Amino acid sequence: MSDKKEPSTYQVQIAYVDPEQPEVTIEKIVDIDLATIRICGSLSSMLADLGGSGDGEKCLPLPYHAQFGVEASEKAIEFAKHYSVNPLPKEGDNTEYPEEDAAEPTAAASSTSTAPKKISKPIEINDFEKAFIESLITKDEAGKQDFKLYWNVYKTSEHIDIVRLVKVMASHIANILKDRTPDEIRSYYDLKKVLTDEQEQKLRDEIEKME
Repeated sequence: MSDKKEPSTYQVQIAYVDPEQPEVTIEKIVDIDLATIRICGSLSSMLADLGGSGDGEKCLPLPYHAQFGVEASEKAIEFAKHYSVNPLPKEGDNTEYPEEDAAEPTAAASSTSTAPKKISKPIEINDFEKAFIESLITKDEAGKQDFKLYWNVYKTSEHIDIVRLVKVMASHIANILKDRTPDEIRSYYDLKKVLTDEQEQKLRDEIEKME
């Protein structure tokens, strides 16, 4: 029987390819504690593929997309680290899981339409999460709000599979969209109009004819 203990931290490699300079790859190695890794679904799966505990020396490559950036990965990990130290109360996840759905679905269960479904409830964003989101919205030289890091962290959270962060970001976006007109949404996020007013009107007319 082996006396080898599970390492308390692991090295994780964050890689980033600049879309404007695809030949340049920026790499950074960070130490992440085991509790944080377990909140990051992709990293947790990698660790399981290494046999559960690994040897503490292998470097886990963080899944990334060329446009996400190292900073977005670090911010997402920062969020996960907070909840590894300050876990939410069980009811704080705001997600109901029927008892029949607690185990991994079998092939038979997944093929039937009567299998129980997970019921998601809206996320109530707490003070830490509000402050975290605010830290992602920076300002450019002209003083306008810059959402680049905001969107990159959202995409990174989906990629690394940090469930709580995905839900928080999605809920924040939903709250922004609520009761706003398309023009107000474009103004808030500083989005460029893809269609001209004439093209939009033509599209509306065509949709009305189809209806």
